[in-house]
Amino acid sequence: MIVKIAVSWRNGASDIIGWSIISGNVDYIGTTWTASDGNRSIDLNGLVAGTISQSINTVDGSAYQVLFDMATNPGYTGLDRIVRLGVSAAGETTAYSFDISGKTGVDMGWEQKSFVFTATGTTTTLTFKSTIAGAGGPALDNVG
Repeated sequence: MIVKIAVSWRNGASDIIGWSIISGNVDYIGTTWTASDGNRSIDLNGLVAGTISQSINTVDGSAYQVLFDMATNPGYTGLDRIVRLGVSAAGETTAYSFDISGKTGVDMGWEQKSFVFTATGTTTTLTFKSTIAGAGGPALDNVG
């Protein structure tokens, strides 16, 4: 049985409640583009690739599903039209990609993604990491 987990940030908050920036930096976006849920989303590349994580309570040996929405910073002007991020927890990592072609701040083209892992303890660290260089990267929202 797969259990869905709930991790999120509070809409309208000035910081990303419960999340830690592990490396690089991120942009906590309010009005630059349309969020997939609520008023805010995250650009995982502030000026450089960023990594965020959150520790969650888990049951050892149980399977968990994390759903999240992915898009990209529509102002991204790099040559690579595909942005990438990695999600990891309990020693498992999955790579995701998103094609920026035709996307705008009003029509972000948010796509729901799914990450499944099996807990190896009573606390698990869930991590989202941009895997592209430079400013403007994967956009993240509606993690749950």
